[in-house]
Parts: sequence; structure tokens; C-alpha cells
Amino acid sequence: MKKLFNLKFRSLFIFDIILIALVFIAIFAIGSVFDLDFSEAIAISDNIGWMILSFIFTLPLYMCFAIAISCLFVVFIANDKKKWWFYVSGMIIVFIVSIVLMVMDIEEILSMSGAIASASVIYLISIIIAVTIELVLLTLSTYMTKNKNSDQLLRVGLFLIIALGVSILFTIVIKYVWGRARYNDILNSGATFTNWWNPNFNEMGVYKSFPSGHVNKAMAIFPLVSTLMIFYPSLAKRTYNALLTYGALLFVLLAAFIRILSGNHFLTDVSMSMLLSGIVYLVTAYFVYVFHYQKKVTD
Repeated sequence: MKKLFNLKFRSLFIFDIILIALVFIAIFAIGSVFDLDFSEAIAISDNIGWMILSFIFTLPLYMCFAIAISCLFVVFIANDKKKWWFYVSGMIIVFIVSIVLMVMDIEEILSMSGAIASASVIYLISIIIAVTIELVLLTLSTYMTKNKNSDQLLRVGLFLIIALGVSILFTIVIKYVWGRARYNDILNSGATFTNWWNPNFNEMGVYKSFPSGHVNKAMAIFPLVSTLMIFYPSLAKRTYNALLTYGALLFVLLAAFIRILSGNHFLTDVSMSMLLSGIVYLVTAYFVYVFHYQKKVTD
């Protein structure tokens, strides 16, 4: 009976992945044809309200980073400080990366507000806000990782660091190289609209619409949800699993809609971030959880 239940749950889990993937692919396909038309129909000029909402949708990423740091810390303590350099350097790097990314988002909001004229003051306030938020998230993640198995925590920490790190890196590199103008650039700067399959290498590093960085960060809600299910197995029951999984999907779709509504991205920008992040998460999860476990049993 237990094997039958596990098989059924696995089938439902695979069904969820396929359905979510089809949603992302459908949005990407629609965008490939109606990118400009869709933005012309719904986009509104960017403002500080849209920027604040966009930032809120990035918080799952920073929560995942906080959990990863807490996981490494607990494993570091449990292993009697063996390989201390590995855990300490990992915690420091993840913390710095999270602060840098958050400061960039907060600085953008403060600059748009126009309330502060000095760039140095804006950066200082951004750093203070970012460190405060990350410390709060670290406090929450400490309770989540309390009394958990150290081997489980190590795998969770590695999964979050690798999956999110690779996803962010891919997004930044493609964004820098592709040179696609945002819808706001087309309206305000006279830039030319280009389809996603036509990279504009002449504008490398100038226009950074494709893919969406904010949606890439919002996609961290899926690793966060999976981590919650690992830490709290009761959440893996079908009812809770469905609520969390499809709630995460709605969260990402809302983040994507806001980015399009603010004129910062096209449909293909946001959907490419969804697809890219999803693929990276699945591949990383396989090697960290499934492949690692199978190899351990075989050995």
C-alpha cells in the first residue's frame, strides 16, 4: 500500500511539473507572436509603486539564500568544525551575493523615488535596508533548520546555492549579451523593437530586457516551496502540496504580469526566465537529491 501511495504521489508530482512547464511554454509561444502587441495593450509607464511590488516578489530568493546559509552553519557545527573553510566561505559568499543583489534592487527604487539626491547616501541606505532584511530572514531560517538532519541540511543548502546561483548567472550573462531593448526604452529612448530570437550584440550591456531578472528571482518560490516540504513532510500531502505548488505558480505569474504592466519586459522575457530557471532547478534537484542518493545506495 505504501509503495502504491509513493507511486501515485510521484505521478502527481510529475503531472504538476508537466502542467507548469506547459503553462510557461504556452506563454512563451504566445509572446513569440504577440510580444509587442501585448505590451502595447497593457503596459503603463514604470513608477515607484511597480518597483516596490517587483521587489516584494524577489523576497523568496533572499529567503532561500538565508536558508542555505543556516543549513551550512548547522552542518558546520554538527561536523565538529571539519572542513570549516568550506562552510565558512560558503556562508560568507552567499551572504555577500544576497546583499549585493538586494542592494541593486533597493537602490533602483530609491533612485526612482527622487527623494534622495546623493548617490552615496542612496547606496548607504540600500545596504542598511538589505542587511536588515537579510538578518530577519536569517532569524526565520534558523528556526526552520533547527533539529534537522545534517545530511539533509547539507543537500538542501547545496541545492539552493547551486540552483539559484546557476539560474541567476545564466540570466545575467544572457541579459548582458542579448542587448534587447525594454518596452520603456522603445517609448522613451527611441530604441527599436526586436524579437527574442534576434540578439542585438551591438547594444550588448546597454539594453537588458531579455530575460527578466525579477521573474528569475521570483521563480525562487519553487525551491522555497520544495524546501518547506522537505523540512515539514506534512506539507507534502497532496492537498497542501497542490496549494503550495499552484500558489507558487500564481505568485510567479503575478510577478511576470507586473513586470509587463510596468513596461520593463515583454511576454518572452518573463517566460524565458520561467523556463530557464525551471530547467536549472530540475537538473540540479536530480543531481543533488536523486543521483546522489542512488549513487550512495549503490556504493
